[in-house]
Amino acid sequence: QIVAERAVKDNVQRLNVLNFGGIDRENYPIPLPEKAVCYREVLSTDHMAFGGKGRLNEGVLLPVTDPHLEDKPALRIRVPALSAVILEPVKE
Repeated sequence: QIVAERAVKDNVQRLNVLNFGGIDRENYPIPLPEKAVCYREVLSTDHMAFGGKGRLNEGVLLPVTDPHLEDKPALRIRVPALSAVILEPVKE
């Protein structure tokens, strides 16, 4: 019910995460490439401006090593039910 893909636009690699299920996902792991960087949310369809409930990923999202992913880097994010979240790397 969760789909995550990487997309490149204007030389920026974004992470697009879609939750087609009716269940909110908290701390959902999104695997990162070997070179992990920080991300920020640039769009959530759950934003109140779009009629959502405002369950957002605020601030800078730091990569963590995830034991469920063989200690590879991952982001732990909130993915509200029936929503789309777009993340992009934080420029250093």
